Amino acid sequence: MRIEFERQKAKITIIAILLTGSCFLTYYFHVVLQAGTVFTHFFYIPVILASLWWKRKGLAIAIFLSLFLIFSHHFLRAYVVTANDYLRALMFVAIGFVVATLSERIAKSQEKTVHLNAILRAIRNVNQLITKEKNRDLLLTGICDNLIETRGYYNAWIAISDESGELVTTVEAGLGKGFLPMIERLKRGELTTCGQKALKQSDVLVTKDPPSTCADCPISAMYSGRGAMTVRLEHGVKVYGLLCASIPANLTPYEEERVLFKDIARDIGFALHSIELEQERKRVEEELKEHHEHLEELVAERTAELSKVNEQLKQNISERMQVEEVLREKEKKLENQAQHLEKVNSALSVLLDHREEEKKKLEENILTNVKKLILPYIERIHKGSLDGDNKKYLSIIKSDLKNLISPFANKLSSKYFNLTPTEIQIADLIKLGKSSKEIASLLNVSSNAISFHRGNIRNKLGLLNKKINLGSYLQSLSR
Repeated sequence: MRIEFERQKAKITIIAILLTGSCFLTYYFHVVLQAGTVFTHFFYIPVILASLWWKRKGLAIAIFLSLFLIFSHHFLRAYVVTANDYLRALMFVAIGFVVATLSERIAKSQEKTVHLNAILRAIRNVNQLITKEKNRDLLLTGICDNLIETRGYYNAWIAISDESGELVTTVEAGLGKGFLPMIERLKRGELTTCGQKALKQSDVLVTKDPPSTCADCPISAMYSGRGAMTVRLEHGVKVYGLLCASIPANLTPYEEERVLFKDIARDIGFALHSIELEQERKRVEEELKEHHEHLEELVAERTAELSKVNEQLKQNISERMQVEEVLREKEKKLENQAQHLEKVNSALSVLLDHREEEKKKLEENILTNVKKLILPYIERIHKGSLDGDNKKYLSIIKSDLKNLISPFANKLSSKYFNLTPTEIQIADLIKLGKSSKEIASLLNVSSNAISFHRGNIRNKLGLLNKKINLGSYLQSLSR
């Protein structure tokens, strides 16, 4: 907890510093310099970080910066075109929303994976317990404890009844004294609505909001903010009772959750059946012992009866061997599931690595576009006043901002094309449809210099002596 607190404290400190820097930049450029320089790209840093760290709650940062920019526009520099600042404010909120949505989806997927892994560990522990424990009450108690110890479920309880419907025993984990009213109700033979529905079907009964849908359940208040799953315990045609557990409400819709929970119920039903067989075997052994003691006195009279008992014993031994074989098959299946889980975890690791690589590529693409296509014009704006050319530069900057999501700059600066920063700048203007004369005017160079660079660009792009329009070709690279 302390480590998490320190992390949150560090995140808040970082965001506070970035917000202070954003406010200072706004004041400095609008009030001190009284310039229209586009500096709001810095605002994306706190917007993206807050959305990644706090998901949709982080949108408050984007909204704050948007409102701050709009207010600064009206109170500090109303002479600038209003649409520019409104568009930037809208982009802050849009980018924050996209990043927050993606972050929530990733977190939700990770939460589901962690929960399913916990359920699989619970199944493994339950199966191991079934193979070792032969006492019914100890087995059921251990199962409930295992279901909540792995943090797969918040609480769990099992109710076993006989063929007439009377309660035999109950066990619980995670409920404590709050489960006593349910025990009293079950002793009276009064099942809850959910319990009655679960006994009538073989599938898992999912209750998404027990406090509102299970008014007759004495423990429904303990399920606030949680979902519940109830399933009957059965083996063959015999129903032994009910298993109920609570889970996070957001995990109730998943089919995998219900399948795993039903597998647990089947294993418990099989274990109860095995215990019955074991009890039957012990009962037969006791009867056999009594018969042997009686046979010492009545050997002659009971020879036929002894033969019959021996046949019964062989049959019981055969059934026991069959049960042991089934248990071995279950254990083998559990090992296969564990191996499959390891493969799934490996695949998830590969996907996470791939995601990190894609993230790095995206960051490199954005940085390359900003450094090579936008910063040169910003430098020119710093050096001159807002005359006609500077307005053109601002128009070009607006077009280049769209390139932040396109691979155009990276394609031009790759080792294959090997264009210089000046050639990249000229290529970008050609792509925008500027003539050599206009480019020379914008860059303050001669038309001959522009013609020289155009020749170099065609040469490096492999278009020399080819009848291909350079502007059209450059536009195709940005698609």
